[in-house]
Amino acid sequence: MGRKAREELVAGGYLEGIPENLHPFFSVVPVLETENLDDYAILLHQAIASLQPSRLEEWVFLKEHADLTWEIVRLQNIKTSMLNVALYEVASDVSHSLDGRISRHCNTVNISADVLKERPGWFRETMAEHGLSPHHVLSQAHIRLAPELERLERLIAIKERTRQAGLETFYQVREHYASIQRQRESSAAEQHRLPPPAREAEGGAEAGEAA
Repeated sequence: MGRKAREELVAGGYLEGIPENLHPFFSVVPVLETENLDDYAILLHQAIASLQPSRLEEWVFLKEHADLTWEIVRLQNIKTSMLNVALYEVASDVSHSLDGRISRHCNTVNISADVLKERPGWFRETMAEHGLSPHHVLSQAHIRLAPELERLERLIAIKERTRQAGLETFYQVREHYASIQRQRESSAAEQHRLPPPAREAEGGAEAGEAA
């Protein structure tokens, strides 16, 4: 279930431009407490500016599109964070290894949070000290996280397919209504080009003969 953030969205003016009857629907957002609601609102309004919805169905598909985009970005950020953690674990193992080798699995030695905070360049220094290339270390991080990364990428792919299908449906709905409108306009134009009804013409002929 999403986070209910109507008051925050109203206060930030982020519901402006959205039909008022849809405000409750748009007030339930996929934003976690650790995430920035402003960033989601910016993404939402960029989608509105790009897709320019006008009908109820289009607004519904737009909301789903924005939510899925937000969730995909979150999963991609999680993947990056996981790899960063794994990189530091590799560096920690190397720095505590007697022979400078990297084990396939993480050892019990962890990096102190103070080290990461006070010495942001520690990772590069450690790798340079042991003559390890960034690609070497990154490949080891991937090996350690292979199952988790595979599950993440599978989930991202599922959400990407869902988002693409929703976008295709959005344009199909738009084309459907546009087609109906074109048919109505064509029918109205055809009505103007039709000759007068036959009865009126016959009545005129009879009047001429009587004269």
